[in-house]
Amino acid sequence: MEQSRALVLRPGLVGDTDAIAEIDMAELRAEKLGPGKLAGFIRNENVIVAEVGGEIAGFCVLLYRPERLMAVLEAIAVLVNFARQGVGRTLLEAAEREATNRGYRSLQLHVRADNKRAIDIYRRSGFRRLWRIRRKPEIYLDEIVAIRMRKRLRPSDKQLTDTLSAFMRLLRLRS
Repeated sequence: MEQSRALVLRPGLVGDTDAIAEIDMAELRAEKLGPGKLAGFIRNENVIVAEVGGEIAGFCVLLYRPERLMAVLEAIAVLVNFARQGVGRTLLEAAEREATNRGYRSLQLHVRADNKRAIDIYRRSGFRRLWRIRRKPEIYLDEIVAIRMRKRLRPSDKQLTDTLSAFMRLLRLRS
C-alpha cells in the first residue's frame, strides 16, 4: 500500500535530531546548529517538523524572547527534493501561528542577503527588512552578510496578558 504524500506538521522528536542536522548542513546555507543544540531545541519544544510520505522534508526552530514579546525563527530549511511544494511556506505559517498562539507580538529572522527567493517569500508573507548584519563564523561558514527581518503579529489581549504573566513569574523565580 502506497504511503500518503500529504504534508504533515508535528513537533520535533529526539529521534529526528540526526535527520534535522543533515538537512541543516545540506540545505540551510551552511548554518551549523549541530545535533547537540538541536536535541536541546527539541526537548524544549522549539522544533516543528514537516513530513511528506513519512519522510522529514523540512523543519523550523522557533525561539522566544518573552522580555520583548518577540519570537525568533532561528532556522527554517526544506530538502531540495521537496522545494517548491509549499513545505517552506507551510512551516513559516506554522511558526507564525505558534508564536501568535503563545502571545508574541513579532516574529524575527535573519536570511542570507544572497538568498533572493527566500527574501521575496518573507516579504510576501509580511516581513519587513530591518538591517544588514555580518554573521559570526559559527553561524555562516563563509561569513556572508545577512538581512534581519521582522513581522508584526496580532495576538489576542488574553495571549499578551498570559505571556506577560509568565514572564513576570520567571523574573520572580530568578530573584
